[in-house]
Formats: sequence, structure tokens, C-alpha cells
Amino acid sequence: MSPRNVVGILVGFALFASACTATSEVDETVRDDRGAVVEGGEVGVFALNVGDCFTDVPTGTVESIEAVPCAGEHGVEIYHLFDVSLDSFDEEEVSTSAGDGCLAAFEGYVGTSYANSIYYSSSLNPSDQSWKQGDREVVCMLFPVAAEGEPEPATTSGTARGSKL
Repeated sequence: MSPRNVVGILVGFALFASACTATSEVDETVRDDRGAVVEGGEVGVFALNVGDCFTDVPTGTVESIEAVPCAGEHGVEIYHLFDVSLDSFDEEEVSTSAGDGCLAAFEGYVGTSYANSIYYSSSLNPSDQSWKQGDREVVCMLFPVAAEGEPEPATTSGTARGSKL
């Protein structure tokens, strides 16, 4: 596997990370019949599912993430997965496509517009190296905005799906 990038979207910052190796496809969680994580564990970046939750927005080198049940305390939730449809890799175009695709899916998942939400959005994007190996998937993630005076990063419990927050 090859590097992937985490890129902040719809907010004023960018996070960069990469993912590679066989760990990228691992899923050591226990899931219920709907696919929701009921017992946490390591999940490779290429095995993530919509609705997966984890503690922190990934930064640095990312091969896998420790998923946790959304019912418990967590900081990040995956709300959309999609493939970008570009003819060739261009980091700026991938980021733009990721931002557009994640924004388009946000309201359908949360139940309110991004502008009226309590969540920030970020995405895990293909890198130049992973693109060369056929990776086109964008992972859209949301995380709660800390209340004024509260320390960052904020956490929540329960899913954002249909929360209208």
C-alpha cells in the first residue's frame, strides 16, 4: 500500500498524514449485524466504514486507526466514503474533489447543513503514491467543535448520523 493524505476541508487548516502496508486492510473490531463497532480495535485505513468512530483526527503516519464504539466517548466519526473521478493525480484537484464530495454528503448524514452544524469536517485522501496503485477513495470524517472556553479537541458520545446538530 502507499501513502494517503489527511486533508482538512471546510475549515481553515490542513492535516497531512500517510498510510501504507498490510495493516491498511486490517479490521480487529467486533461489529454488530449492522456493521457498527461494538468492541474497539485496530482498523486499517482501507477497511474503514461509514459510521466508524475513533478518538482523534489522524495525523502523522496513518496505517490504521483504533476504532471505538460510537456510543462511548470519541472525537471523530466517518460519515462518507467515495472515489474521486479524476484522470490523473493532482493534489489540489484531489483536495477540491474531496471537499466538494464531503460537503455534498454532510447534510444527508447529520441532518443539518454544514454551516449550521456543531461539527468540523476533514478527509483522508489518496496520495500520489497510493494513486499510482489505484487508490481513489476519500474518507470523510467529522468531529465536534469545542464550545467556547473548552479545550480542543472536543469529544462526544453517540453517533452524529441524523442528530441534526
